[in-house]
Amino acid sequence: MPKPVRVSRDALAGDVGAVAGRYGLDAADRVLLFAQPSYDVALEEVLPSLAAGACLVLPQRDVPTGP
Repeated sequence: MPKPVRVSRDALAGDVGAVAGRYGLDAADRVLLFAQPSYDVALEEVLPSLAAGACLVLPQRDVPTGP
């Protein structure tokens, strides 16, 4: 039986704020989700964008993204 664990999310909130601040994201921006959503690195694009109110743009499936 799993037991609940209390975990601070301060580090995640700090990282999201730092990334959004570094790139100057705001509600007028549009951010392309370049990383595959199944990879954890995609959170570096998703969370700061949404936290800043920016629009997250999903690529079209038929457009190649690789070399």
